[in-house]
Amino acid sequence: MNSPLTYMGKIRLSSWLFAVYLLFLPVSTAVSGFIVSTSIISILGILYVGVSVVEMIREDKFVIDRSIILIMIYFIYTILSSLWFTSFTFDWYFQQFCLTAAIVVCTVMRPVTEEKIWLYKAAIYLSIGVSVVASIFNIPEKGHRLVIYITSYMDPNDFACGLAILSSLFFANILKKKQVVMNVALIGVVAFLIYCTGSRGGLLTLCVVAFVFILNIKGIEKQRILVILGGLIAAFLILAESGIDPKILGRFSISNILKEGGAGRTLIWSAAIKAFLSSDPLHILFGYGHGSFGTAVRYVAIGHGDTYMSHNMFVNALIEGGVTGLALMITGFVSLFWHTIKVKNPLGMMALAGFLTEGISLDAQVYRTFAIAIVLAFLVKSETVENVLYSSISVSDRRKDECNLTTS
Repeated sequence: MNSPLTYMGKIRLSSWLFAVYLLFLPVSTAVSGFIVSTSIISILGILYVGVSVVEMIREDKFVIDRSIILIMIYFIYTILSSLWFTSFTFDWYFQQFCLTAAIVVCTVMRPVTEEKIWLYKAAIYLSIGVSVVASIFNIPEKGHRLVIYITSYMDPNDFACGLAILSSLFFANILKKKQVVMNVALIGVVAFLIYCTGSRGGLLTLCVVAFVFILNIKGIEKQRILVILGGLIAAFLILAESGIDPKILGRFSISNILKEGGAGRTLIWSAAIKAFLSSDPLHILFGYGHGSFGTAVRYVAIGHGDTYMSHNMFVNALIEGGVTGLALMITGFVSLFWHTIKVKNPLGMMALAGFLTEGISLDAQVYRTFAIAIVLAFLVKSETVENVLYSSISVSDRRKDECNLTTS
C-alpha cells in the first residue's frame, strides 16, 4: 500500500479543493460570515467546479455513468422550473442548488483514483476534529442546545445531520480489525455531539445510517449488532420519556415529538398538501417553480411575519416541481441506490439513506450534504464498464485503472 506522501504527490488541485470543502462541511454555515454576501464554503465549491472543468478539458478524461442520468434530469428540470415562477430571484436558494448540481457533475464525471479516495476519506475523518473544536468553543449552558457560532449562526439540525451523514465512513470501516476502536470512538463522538444539539432529525439520520450498515453485514455479527443497537435506542427513548432532562433529553421523547408536531412541521406540511390539492392541473403536474414554496403555500405561524420553508424536501418537490418533479427526484435516488448495490458500495448506500432521512425534516435539497451523499455513492467504481454511457478514456485503460483500485 502506498504511503500518504506518495498519494499527495499525485493529487490534482481540484481534489485538494474538494477535500477542504469536505473538511469544513459540518461547520460550513457557521463560517459563512467571513466574507460579506457569500461564504468560504461556496467559494471553495465554485473554485472546485471551475478547476475541475479546466482539468477535464486539458486532460480529456471524463466518464458519464448511466446511474447519474436520472438524478441529473431532476436537477435540470428543477432549475428550468424557475422559468415559470413569476417571482423568481437569483438568490442563495437557487445558487446553492445549481452549485450542488455542478459539484455532482464535476465529481462523478472524473475518473476515481486511489489517491482521491484516500484524500476524501482523510478529509472526512479530520472534519470531525473541526467539529469537536468548534463545539468546545460553543459549549452551551446546562440544559441548553449546542449551537455552533463562529462568524454566523448554524442551525443545530444542519450541524447534526451533516455529522450523521459523514459518520457513514466510520460505519463502513468499523469492521476493519485495525480500525475498530478508532471508528467506534468517532461514532460515539458524533452521537454525543448530535445529542448535545438536541436534533431529533440528526439522531434519526444517525440511526438510519446505522441500520443500513447492519443490513450490509453478513452472518451472526448482524444479529448481535442489531440487538445491541436496538437495546441502546430503547434505553435512550426510555430515558427521554422519563424526563430526566426535559430541555435536552426530553426533546427526543416520542410523546414530546407527537405533542409538538415536529416543532410545527406537520402544520406546514398540512398547509402544503391543501395548497397542492387546490391547485389547477398544470401546477399539480409541473409545480409552481423552483423557490416558490413560500409564495405558493403562504404558511405563516402565529407570532411570525414571514412565510415558512417546507422543512421537507419531498413536500417541497411536490409544490415546486409538481408530480413530475417529485417523480424525477424519487426515480433519481432509486437509480443511485441501485448503483451502490451493483458496485457493492455500502458507504454510498449509507450516505444516501442518511441524506434522504435528513430530507424528511429539513429542506435538504439546498443543503451541501446533497452533493456529498452522491459523491460518496460514486467514490467506489465497478470493475466492469457496462454501466458507462460514454467515456473519453479507452476501455483497456479504464479496466487497468479499476484493477489497480481493487488490488491496492
